[in-house]
Amino acid sequence: MKIELGVPEADYHSWNLMSASALKVLDKATPMHLTASREEREDTPAFRLGRALHSAILTPSAYEQDFAVAPQVDKRTKAGKEEWESFASINVGRTLLTRDEANQVDAMVASIRGHKTANQLIKACGEHVEVTLTGEIEGVKCKARIDAWIEASGTIIDIKTHSGIASPQEFAKAAWNFGYWTQFAFYRECLRKAGKEVNNVILIVVEKSAPHGVMCAGLHLDGLEAAAGRIPELCDMYREFEMNPTKGWNADDIYEIRIPTWAANDLLAPTGE
Repeated sequence: MKIELGVPEADYHSWNLMSASALKVLDKATPMHLTASREEREDTPAFRLGRALHSAILTPSAYEQDFAVAPQVDKRTKAGKEEWESFASINVGRTLLTRDEANQVDAMVASIRGHKTANQLIKACGEHVEVTLTGEIEGVKCKARIDAWIEASGTIIDIKTHSGIASPQEFAKAAWNFGYWTQFAFYRECLRKAGKEVNNVILIVVEKSAPHGVMCAGLHLDGLEAAAGRIPELCDMYREFEMNPTKGWNADDIYEIRIPTWAANDLLAPTGE
């Protein structure tokens, strides 16, 4: 496994290799869905905001170069149209943020910088940010891009935004729903293939809305071990995707649906009078 720093984001995303995001799709869906996600990916406000936050925190100099705040103009008027055209002409290739988005990024950055532990973790990473790995796992060519890495302690650092309140209980649900266990088990395996020992995975979680609370969440190693046990199976799913990228749900099967454990507990709980 090869480790590189400074790989442009556009270059990384142009490589059609197995990745954590691909495995997260296959873990819950089918090759058809992964194909669609790759073909239909668009720069939504959520993606744009996440990229801007990561850049502003991890590579602030690049943030100034790669992002620009669009003026609030009425493009239906001659003056507004001219102002917009002038702005666009000098910002070709930069990602445009609205003023509200830029303010939101600034507020989240300030909250992270003002959080003692989060700020210390980011500083401890030094230049090991946007760490790119390429190689093979289970014989499948793959890639990974880790937000930050603390070499001395063997710690993966990742920045996550959260749409609700970033309490440990609420974020635990989000971590499961968004496949974070699979993501970081995969990252850990990539680093291990590169000869690095991973001892900790810490997520810096910031709320998207005011007051933009920040929580540092460490993923329990037992959970990572359990998720890592599924990597060979997920790699097999990726091989199937490569052979048949349009395959959907099995047309010959009727899938049995069970009540989730949490819902079953609610059903069985006494209601009282």
